[in-house]
Parts: sequence; C-alpha cells; structure tokens
Amino acid sequence: MSELTSTLIYLPLDPVKSQIRLIHIQPRFGSDSDTIVCSLQLADLDVETCVYNALSYEWGVEGNSFCSIILNGEETPVRENLWRALRTLGDERSTGPIWIDALCINQKDDVERSSQVSQMGRIYQRASCVIAWLG
Repeated sequence: MSELTSTLIYLPLDPVKSQIRLIHIQPRFGSDSDTIVCSLQLADLDVETCVYNALSYEWGVEGNSFCSIILNGEETPVRENLWRALRTLGDERSTGPIWIDALCINQKDDVERSSQVSQMGRIYQRASCVIAWLG
C-alpha cells in the first residue's frame, strides 16, 4: 500500500479524543464472490455508545501469502489468515463494527501505530465481545 493510498483510506485520528477506527464488513449473504468489502469509521472510546467487537488472531509469519480486500474503496493487501476471518465474519448476518489491529491502525504511520498499540489493552477491554480467530 502506497503512502497516497494509506492517506486515502485512513482519516486522521483526533489526538485530543480517544479515537479508534472500526471496520464494517459488507455482508456477503451467501455470495460466491471472494471479494471482501469493508469500510472504516471513526469512534471515540470515551463515549458509552461506542459499541464494537474486537478480533484477536495470529498475524502469521513473514512470507505468508496475502489476499486483497476492498477497504474504503481501495484494494488493500491482508494476510491470508485475516482474509479468512473477514470472509467468515462477512458470511454472518450481522457482525456490527469490529476492531482489527492490522486494519484499524494505520500501519504506515509510526506515531499513530505507537499511540494505538499503547491503547490496545483498553480497546480489547471495552469491546462487547473479543472474537478469537484460530483459523
């Protein structure tokens, strides 16, 4: 993912608020298509109406194969293990917003990544449900 693409996908987080990004997976409803379409929205952890699930999964080892998803209209590579989790979650009727570290944190922005990683304990704690994806 290029810097330009990264800028298009990730709206900046407000440093004054405890903001995170949440993923919405477009339901597949039994579609035969392997295309996974997701969108990101900003959410504030300090607001009680911030309701979401979180996904915990193994990133995999360097060299694992990648698959593509559509994230905010842009083709985005993800590791195959995450792609499989997204596909399964997309088959569900309603997953609601979900926090996934690899996608909700702009991995190209070192400052943001550091800030968000320091909040991960709180992010998982505030989640309505933590989904453990074992593959």
